Amino acid sequence: MRGNGMEKSAKVRLNPAGWAWLTLIWMAGIGGLIAGYFQDAVELTPHHDHSYTGYVAAAVAALSVIIGFTQSKGAWLRRTTTVIMFGILGLGAPFLLAFQVGQLVDMRADFPDDRTQTFVTDLPIASASATHDRGGMSWTVQTLPPGGELRIGQADYDFMVAHRSPLEWKPDPNAVESDGWFCVHATVQTSGSAKRVLHGASHPLPEGTVRLCPEWSLNRLAGADLPDGAIVRLHAVVAHMDGRNVTLCDDGVDRCGLTLSMNVPDAGGHGFSQQAPAVYAAIDGKGPVRAYFDMAVQVSRVAGKVARLRLIKVMRAEAHTPEQWRATQR
Repeated sequence: MRGNGMEKSAKVRLNPAGWAWLTLIWMAGIGGLIAGYFQDAVELTPHHDHSYTGYVAAAVAALSVIIGFTQSKGAWLRRTTTVIMFGILGLGAPFLLAFQVGQLVDMRADFPDDRTQTFVTDLPIASASATHDRGGMSWTVQTLPPGGELRIGQADYDFMVAHRSPLEWKPDPNAVESDGWFCVHATVQTSGSAKRVLHGASHPLPEGTVRLCPEWSLNRLAGADLPDGAIVRLHAVVAHMDGRNVTLCDDGVDRCGLTLSMNVPDAGGHGFSQQAPAVYAAIDGKGPVRAYFDMAVQVSRVAGKVARLRLIKVMRAEAHTPEQWRATQR
């Protein structure tokens, strides 16, 4: 009988107020999980400071520790374990709920229905990664600034691994460096300066979302807001070659409306001569021939603008006389 009494006294008993508080904390955690499940948008701009959620969670955790201590009875060691459990739940559950509610409030304020535009576009990807966790494998991409993290499926990640950028010399199976080589074809909303992707936060984007970025024209590239070092596929005319310096031209028929210089790594245009020998021979003869290239180039920015390019790889090249080119434009 005495042993049973000691065993009974060793158990921790919660007062009704303790049980009520514990139930409230569990409900807050479940509410945060439900809100996170249905909140599938990723806001790219503006950036919101949610540090207040940490302060809220810390205050609730401190209150939870006090309630866990004052509203429990039993042996000190068991009560200490109960107090720690109250503190952990009081920290995690309110943080999760406050963060999700804060996101919903911010997005509601940033994207009012009457001023929000919805469209489908390609967002350049900075990098992708594969992560092993307790729930299995997950795959994410980080878009170029303004950056956001989006979830993708395994098929899209495998596509990126199989079509890596020409600059990836030492591929990592758990990471892909894109720097603008790949794009996410996604539904985007804008309202003023605010911008968000409608899906990809709690659920992977549909299969086939990731693709090679469309080819850029010189006109579009010159005004693009790309970071320094971005890699893009470019379709342009080689108007003039002078050693390692190449002048690119837009696709005007008789004259260049826009030019941009490009550096070819090998001296004397050797990069072109190796990768597109027939076209290089035609334009190297200084005759009235225009060369049209699809190529991978790396962007260099000066004073916030695309100022220069570096040739990485020639993917397709054609040489035409001006008359032939005019015929293709009719």
